Amino acid sequence: MSDHRRDHGQFFTPRPLCRLAVAAALPGGGTRVLDPTCGDGRMLEAACEQLGGGGQVRGVEIDPAVAAQARESAPGATVLTASAFEGAVEPGWADAVVGNPPYVRYNVAAPVLAAAGGPIIDALRATHPRLSATRLATLAMRCALVDGDPERAQRWLARPDVAPADRRAWVQLAASWGARSDLSVPVWLLALRALRPGGRLAFVAADSPLSRAYGRWLRYAWLRWARPELVVLPGNAAWFPDAQVPVSLRVLQARQPDDCAPLGERALDGVLRVVQLEPQLRLDTPEGLSSLAPGCADPAEQARIAVEGIRTGAGPWSIREIPLQRLAGDLIDELEAAEPAALAAIEGRTQATTSGRPPLARLTPGLRWRRLTELGLQPRQGLRSGYNPFFYAERTGPDRVRLSPELGGEQLTVPERWLRPALRYQRELTSRSIDTIEARWVLLVTGAGLHPHDIAPYPRDWVEAWRAAGLPLLPPSVQRWIERARAHTVPRRGGPVPVPELSALAPNAKAPPLPDTPGAAPPAPPRGFYRLPIHPRHHAPIVLGRLVHMRPRPALNLGGRLIDANFSTMELAPGIDPHAVLALLSSTAAWAAFEDAGTPMGGGALKLEAAHLRQAWLPDVLDRPGLADLGRALVAATDDDTPDILDAIDAAILPDFGHRSALETRATQARDARQRRSR
Repeated sequence: MSDHRRDHGQFFTPRPLCRLAVAAALPGGGTRVLDPTCGDGRMLEAACEQLGGGGQVRGVEIDPAVAAQARESAPGATVLTASAFEGAVEPGWADAVVGNPPYVRYNVAAPVLAAAGGPIIDALRATHPRLSATRLATLAMRCALVDGDPERAQRWLARPDVAPADRRAWVQLAASWGARSDLSVPVWLLALRALRPGGRLAFVAADSPLSRAYGRWLRYAWLRWARPELVVLPGNAAWFPDAQVPVSLRVLQARQPDDCAPLGERALDGVLRVVQLEPQLRLDTPEGLSSLAPGCADPAEQARIAVEGIRTGAGPWSIREIPLQRLAGDLIDELEAAEPAALAAIEGRTQATTSGRPPLARLTPGLRWRRLTELGLQPRQGLRSGYNPFFYAERTGPDRVRLSPELGGEQLTVPERWLRPALRYQRELTSRSIDTIEARWVLLVTGAGLHPHDIAPYPRDWVEAWRAAGLPLLPPSVQRWIERARAHTVPRRGGPVPVPELSALAPNAKAPPLPDTPGAAPPAPPRGFYRLPIHPRHHAPIVLGRLVHMRPRPALNLGGRLIDANFSTMELAPGIDPHAVLALLSSTAAWAAFEDAGTPMGGGALKLEAAHLRQAWLPDVLDRPGLADLGRALVAATDDDTPDILDAIDAAILPDFGHRSALETRATQARDARQRRSR
């Protein structure tokens, strides 16, 4: 994928999938179809097919070259070259909104939106000339979501309570969605605003908002202003080979104006139908939907037959139904725990709830849940070296290491004082105690050691003063290791970059200025690019893999081994027994909490970074008698004994068997769902 396509979030949708999306958005007719980010026009082409040449089909595309492709693909559609947030989307116009919203981070999309300009961007730039591209684009999107007039929109966004009563909750929502989200979130909201009451929205989109904090308010909008009807999950991972996140087709129906009361004030009727396609039904090939309609040669009719089969349940797929009220209840619990003030404002309450109730609390009445940070656990990230092929070497014997292939693979004899054993890959985590795992990898840790190259420009008396202060010269083998890196270049977009000039390593280097007069007092000694900052979080006592495939498997790191950024770590408040923490993090309660907090990834994995862990809630049981002893038993257990010890941990944390069963069911269903999507 080119840099240009990546910066614009351009992942073009396979045509059979476009036809399915359009057919799902037009089940009972409708003549006006909009794609607010139409790309090369495949959704528009499918809409023209579905309408048989009648109706009105509109597309908006910010990239002029791609907009031209859309006009060629769908000559029956009207394609506007513009940003969808610059007045190109008329509120309430569409019977159906279809598309594949760009999945691109805000910091990448912002310069593209700011450079495209338009009435809102231009007006904001005139009144706020010092705004960065990111803030300018974010403010413009918020204005577009609530009102086309930037001055009035800014006033409402700053004080949502002064907006008209019938628009106040929507203005509050526009002011609340995460500015650091991906671009798909505001596009979803813009699409909802474009629908007429009763119209349908069908987007092929990344699932990231389902588990990210920035997606909470989008999920709220789905339930309050629309009725989620259908989710179609791929039977294989090939809808978008270049994408790194799970993708699904989601269909929602816009509610009538009198059916948009706050979620906390009503019970939602209906269910969300989740359809898991079988692997043989591929929507990324030209054959696509033809197997569902034998003898039918019309692609649009094939799509209609497929949608009818999905809605009635007959076909190569499995179906489960989720009550909308359950989704709303879980979401309200999540928002009350995370953003109570914003929820109170959007729901129109006079004050925020202070219960701090986490999503899993309803499954375990009587059990107190708290965030990890409130329990004295500080989730952190492992060590990012900046360039692993330099800092990591493979241990081949006492004081012997082999450099990476990038640096030539040479074997060197390096004194132990310059090396630190490290845990580098998740596959190496084969025990509950890292101290029992042989250290295959070591990191070059030079501390305050001096390299002749870095002290050569300075006066002799300065160098002698630095060495007298206890700063040694690096041994010849370490000097050779560093020189190997200094001579190596790394491919980058703009061309090869020498290792010392890499953006992650260059800040390590500090060179004091040369003296203006002879005999000047020596400043702090120079530091080279090879001086790797080591912090307590990099060798914290609790370690957890960042990608989980089955059930999270935490481990102890009491020996202080350095931990790579492939892992999350946890620092503990004084007085907390790490064995008790190990037991708690190994429990079914923690598993269910992590499934709720993490982000499902392609391949069926669950991403658990420090940011996810900070949002997780766990039972407040670290002081429960016997929990630390169970953690010690878990460290010493054989594979045969481990299930019994895990059962004992669950019994200690959740004495009520019904609570344990409910959490295990919740966690298992979440795990199975993300794994089904990877098949």
